[in-house]
Amino acid sequence: MYRDRWLLSSVLLLTTLLWAYDTSAAPKGGYGAKLVKLRSEVSALSAELTRLRGSEQGEQRALQARKKELALLLDAELLRIKTIEARLTKAKARETSGADKRKGLKTAVLAGVASLRQTVQRSLPYRRKERLAALDELVTRLKAGRVDGETAALTLWRLTEDEVRLTMLIEGGERAVRIAGVERLVPVVRLGMLTLYTDLGQGRYGRLLRGKDGRWRHERIVGERARKQLRALFHALHRQVREGAYSLPIPFDALGRGGQS
Repeated sequence: MYRDRWLLSSVLLLTTLLWAYDTSAAPKGGYGAKLVKLRSEVSALSAELTRLRGSEQGEQRALQARKKELALLLDAELLRIKTIEARLTKAKARETSGADKRKGLKTAVLAGVASLRQTVQRSLPYRRKERLAALDELVTRLKAGRVDGETAALTLWRLTEDEVRLTMLIEGGERAVRIAGVERLVPVVRLGMLTLYTDLGQGRYGRLLRGKDGRWRHERIVGERARKQLRALFHALHRQVREGAYSLPIPFDALGRGGQS
């Protein structure tokens, strides 16, 4: 830039001097030669100035083109950033919605566990500690975040199905039963979750019934017909006969219909 100004000033100065000095009127000799030389230098400086001006204009055009290119790149980058921000906003909205759903599912699972727990506590005291422990473990893991709501819901569904299966099975074996205030290991037959028959030995039998206060108690079966029915049932299960028709002393009170066995 400074060089251009210097060249322009020099050319103007020399041009003014040349116009002011008429070569035809100049004396012959040294001054004429100097004047010719000066004109030559002016022509060279003028050509150099023209070249520099052309080069500067070319650089300016290149800078303008580069400026437009950078502006386009900036616009594209801003558009990409806005697109990413929009995607992040949608993702956060989905995450918030998902968190609300998970929270709602967790609440529903805890309510379901509480309801099933009440059912287990009221039901026949058969492996009750194990069944309640499974529910307690599910609640602990869910509250601690070791399982998500979906997994907890599936676990609750499985435990509910287990409870339903218990109501449909007749099962024999030996269990510890509280009889007259004393825990005794005796042969038993579980009739779903309705009652538990006990073989007390020497032709004596009993069963668990739930009283009006909701507590389960063991009572002796005294009817001869009922004892014969239970003798046949225990004998069949002892021989592992799983199929057949049996007459049993059904506890109608347990069914909620009143009556006697």
